[in-house]
Amino acid sequence: MDPGAGWFAVFTAHDPEGLRECLEGREVPPWDVVASLLEDLERRRGAGAARQAAERLRPLHGAAVAAHDAGTGGVPVLRERLAALAGELESARARVRELEAY
Repeated sequence: MDPGAGWFAVFTAHDPEGLRECLEGREVPPWDVVASLLEDLERRRGAGAARQAAERLRPLHGAAVAAHDAGTGGVPVLRERLAALAGELESARARVRELEAY
């Protein structure tokens, strides 16, 4: 993957800490991030390569998410994360309302 191009570049620029967490194995990237990176692979290697990679990655990703969630404290930790994300979403919505008011 080219860190200066495609979705990988977007993730590097906009969430370097989150990307680092995933690359160092502390977090599992959401499937939409994996799917975006597969789009980069498709541009570099073709649709067949991306499709094969997705077929291999989908079950591995599911297993990684399940193992990670079980090891991070389970339901209470996931609820905390959900609450934090809900707060971020509300902040983003408030910012959109501010910008639309102009």
